[in-house]
Amino acid sequence: MRGFVSRFGRRAWRRALTEEEVATWAAVGASAAAAYQDFYKGAAFVAAGLLQSPDFLYVVEVGQANGDGQGRLKLSGYEVASRLAFFLTGSTPSNELLSAAEAGELDTADGIRSWARALLQQPSARDAIAQLFDELLQLRELSQLTKDPRAFPAFNSALAAAMRDETQNLLGSLIWDETGDFRRFFDADYTFVNRDLASLYGLGEVPPSGFTQVSLPEESRRGGFLGQGSFLSLMAHQATTSPTLRGKFVREKLLCQNIPPPPPDVDINLPNSEGKTTRQKLLAHQQNPSCAGCHVLMDDIGLGLENFDAIGAFRTSESGQPIDASSTFDELGAFTGARQLGLLLSGQQQVTHCLARNLFRAATGHVDGLGESGPLNDVHARFGASGFRLQELLVEIAASDAFRFGSAPAEGSP
Repeated sequence: MRGFVSRFGRRAWRRALTEEEVATWAAVGASAAAAYQDFYKGAAFVAAGLLQSPDFLYVVEVGQANGDGQGRLKLSGYEVASRLAFFLTGSTPSNELLSAAEAGELDTADGIRSWARALLQQPSARDAIAQLFDELLQLRELSQLTKDPRAFPAFNSALAAAMRDETQNLLGSLIWDETGDFRRFFDADYTFVNRDLASLYGLGEVPPSGFTQVSLPEESRRGGFLGQGSFLSLMAHQATTSPTLRGKFVREKLLCQNIPPPPPDVDINLPNSEGKTTRQKLLAHQQNPSCAGCHVLMDDIGLGLENFDAIGAFRTSESGQPIDASSTFDELGAFTGARQLGLLLSGQQQVTHCLARNLFRAATGHVDGLGESGPLNDVHARFGASGFRLQELLVEIAASDAFRFGSAPAEGSP
């Protein structure tokens, strides 16, 4: 029973149990086994108790004073092992990783780098990183997305699932297959489609089943993630596009800029003007002093994507009028369409820095604080030095001081 408690408890609690804990739970198991005259009944009581414990239900991160005068707490090897495993494999630490923690192999940045690279070679890493981007890019919302069936009869759950798969296939090719410059995610001149998506995009014949890589004609104005049905459908209304939602996503998710909510007394609905394009309707918001400051930031980005309707199909007219999809993006210059916008974004340090911040937040479960800005700047520099390879970004996040250390609680706090 002591052996079972030690082995099972170590995996469940993600650390070695103390002698006192082993004795306590072994006594519980032995007592239950004697009452039922069955060792396995006793083990079941132990397992039930261990799995109801806060040590299993919560990721415990206490750390120890580092003595560096900066008020930081260095996470223990076990605590780092849990962070590392949940971040890169989406599950609890393996026996091998726990043994590495016990041996002190996770006490240094180089030791963590070595283990992070090893974990990224496991099949579970692909699923874990895919789920991370499902959240970051809001792809998991596609399964619940609905569109007006009168306006978009072709939209259904199968097409929504294909949109998610298209984005994940592009991510997979950049992260795991090509392992090259991840910035191509924003301006790639190719994508992955099945028959439904090929029909939606007007790309002609593709194999009858499965996904295949195809080149995107330049005249399609489609390229990278911002030209994919997943983004274009999610950031739109049921029957109409939304330059505001599309621009807001770019600002907040790709640039880490905060857009405040509209004032409570402002009417956010567009005027129902028959025969007018979305661009013409949005002028009302941009001419309202209470709205203009934020709407210029968002709408100008989204208006450059107006050639794509609310499910991502290409169009040239709206309400009987030709669509003007020309726009400008801050001081970066003019653009028309997703590929040109992606080219502008892919060259911006703010975009890759925002990506690093978002992945760090997913890895640690908290928004980065002022004390973590320096280590994250170092992470971004190493990301750039690697040629913007995403696997290296994941490794450097794990090896950073921001990942390995926590902040000591303020005086007087519980």
